[in-house]
Amino acid sequence: YQHSKIKPEFSDPKVIDETIEELKGDVTKINNIPKIQVLIDNDGYLFSLNNRRLYVFKKLREIGIIKSVNVRIKPMNE
Repeated sequence: YQHSKIKPEFSDPKVIDETIEELKGDVTKINNIPKIQVLIDNDGYLFSLNNRRLYVFKKLREIGIIKSVNVRIKPMNE
């Protein structure tokens, strides 16, 4: 994560926990969630620019709904 805290809702303003429940119940498809943008620094460390989406995907992985997600990786200097 890039920050130590995240807001409990997205900017649309859908609540994060509601999004997780919709994805668990197959109301919303994972492909409908935009890809996470990730920056990679010169040492190979990754930094998410989308911490709320990262949180949602990590929770889904913890409960066995998903195994991985596709991300967009950009060099830090872009």
